[in-house]
Parts: sequence; C-alpha cells; structure tokens
Amino acid sequence: MYTFFINKECFHIISNTQNLWLNGNNLVSIDCGAFWDLQALQELRLFRNDLQTIHECVFDLQAHPADLDLYLFDNPWICNEELSWLVDEDNSWLKLEDWTGIFPQCSSPDDLAGCDLHTLTTKQLQNTTSQSGQYIFANR
Repeated sequence: MYTFFINKECFHIISNTQNLWLNGNNLVSIDCGAFWDLQALQELRLFRNDLQTIHECVFDLQAHPADLDLYLFDNPWICNEELSWLVDEDNSWLKLEDWTGIFPQCSSPDDLAGCDLHTLTTKQLQNTTSQSGQYIFANR
C-alpha cells in the first residue's frame, strides 16, 4: 500500500474550488499552507485516511470561508495539543460533523481513545499525556 502527503503547492491553481474530496487516499500528512489558496472552499473530505494530526497552519485561519464542512472521521487521530484548534470556540466556522452524524474519534492516547473529538475541550487536549507521563507530540 502506498501512503501519500499533500504539499503546499498542490492546490494553488484551483483556488475557486468549493468541494474537495480527498477521502480514502492513504494520506499521512498535509503540509502547512496546503489549503491557503482555497478561499472558496466549503467542503473538505479527509475521512478514511491515515492522518494522525492536522496542524492549524494547513488553513489560513484569518481568511477562512464563512463555513467549512471538514470531514475527518476514520483517521487514527492522536488527540493532543496539535488538534486543540479544531475544538477552539474561536473557530466556530468549522463544522466537524459529517452528513451521517459521525465525528472524528481519538485513537490515542489511551485515556481519550474512542472519544469524539468535538466533545473534548482545548484544555483537555493541551494537557494530554501518555501513560509514561511524557507529552505526546505528533511528527510535523
């Protein structure tokens, strides 16, 4: 099986795209700035990949669209401070629920495994530690 990543140059020529379906592509990482040029984006499907984290720098949060449906379920999310921006109240423009009502769930750490990401707070994610007591940071 091949694994893929998205670099920041991938989408600069399709800036008017409103719907981008990248589900089921074995994506493992997305570079910072990858979706900055997609100011018209309304729906981004990233479900059924191998993403463990998605950093806020992937999007231009200052120039985000009015609403963005972001489908993230069925990825092995490491729920830590890297994902805290997804549940931050300042990002109320972001919708994590998909059309089926399925939310992204944490795969790790153990104490959050199986939890729906949207039920967690930024404080919970920022204070997440592994069983060894060390902070968990996903590779950037």
